[in-house]
Formats: sequence, C-alpha cells, structure tokens
Amino acid sequence: MSRRDSRGGDSRLESKEAIEQEAQRLVYWVNTLPGRRCLLASKPEDLRDGEVFCELAAMLLGPQFVPQPGDRLGTGVDKEYADAERLELALEALAKHADMPLGNRDPRSARGASGGGGDGGGPTPGSSRRGLDRAELLVAVSAAAARIARGDLPATVRILSFMR
Repeated sequence: MSRRDSRGGDSRLESKEAIEQEAQRLVYWVNTLPGRRCLLASKPEDLRDGEVFCELAAMLLGPQFVPQPGDRLGTGVDKEYADAERLELALEALAKHADMPLGNRDPRSARGASGGGGDGGGPTPGSSRRGLDRAELLVAVSAAAARIARGDLPATVRILSFMR
C-alpha cells in the first residue's frame, strides 16, 4: 500500500515539476521578445503583476485592441487597481479578438469552433467567445487574472501557451 501511495505522490510531484519547467520555458520564450517587460522577465514570478501579458496582448493584437484602465467605464481607476484592470483588459481583448479560451468550458468550444465551420459567414467563427455572454466573459477574465496574480502556474502556462 505504501508503494501505491508513493506512486501517486510521485506522479503529482512530476506533474508539478513539469508545470514549473514549462512555465520556465515559456518565461525564456517571453524573454526573447522585444517588449520592455518581456525582456526583464526571468522567472515565472515576474509574470504575476500582469505587465508581460499586457505587453504580449498589445504585440499580438495591436495596441488599439488593448484598452487602458478606465476605458471600460470612461472613468479613471485608482493607481492601486490599475495593474489588475490592465491585466483584465488585456485578457478580455485576447478572449474577444483572438478567441483565447478562458475557464473550464472554453477549450472544448474553441476546438469545436476552429474545427467546425470555416466559412467566415455566420455565427460559427469565434463562437467560443460568443458562446459566453458578456457577464460570463468578464467573470472568466477576472478569474484568470486573479489566478495569474496569485502565481497559479497552470493558469499562467495555459494562457502563455495560447499566446505563443
């Protein structure tokens, strides 16, 4: 019985180590990109403030697609919350304009949308983002941003892997 317990523990440890290694590999990739924050990133903890994600989103989508804090409501945001809102806005832009999957149900929807109809006409293209209503999207974006800020490596790896 102890052998079975140690195997279960070892597999979880290997999984955690694999995620940590993948996170570090993604940080090395980020570090090769030209953005100021990207160049300064050297470890997964450097991603927690969200600035790297914001820079990557602006590189991928163009700066015009990544709103700045206060743009949601047209008012300013306290400096204390500006980084968090900037991260949420970048993730929201990626979800809306690049069909980045968020939450537990999106990966299946995204695969279905990309493998389904590619006619470019009706509601099928981008259905993973349209499958969520506005409130669900904002909740998923906030949850993803909170996981990144907490240093949740699986969430960080999933989002960086998508951006790569």
